[in-house]
Amino acid sequence: MKPKDTLIHPEDSSNLLYWTKKWGVTIRQLNDAILYTGSVSPARIKEYLKKDTWYYSPVTGLFKIFGIKV
Repeated sequence: MKPKDTLIHPEDSSNLLYWTKKWGVTIRQLNDAILYTGSVSPARIKEYLKKDTWYYSPVTGLFKIFGIKV
């Protein structure tokens, strides 16, 4: 595991870009997830983002369900 993969650093823009590209979310979504969960653990944030896909983008959620690449 790379050191970059152990924590999400909200103050480090390159780290935020790494996670947003990895998960296909926006920086706003990632920051909101950090604020909502109170955690910088990638596992906890990813779990929250999976649960909250419909809230941020219902269309993206439908595409993911049907396996359509955007």
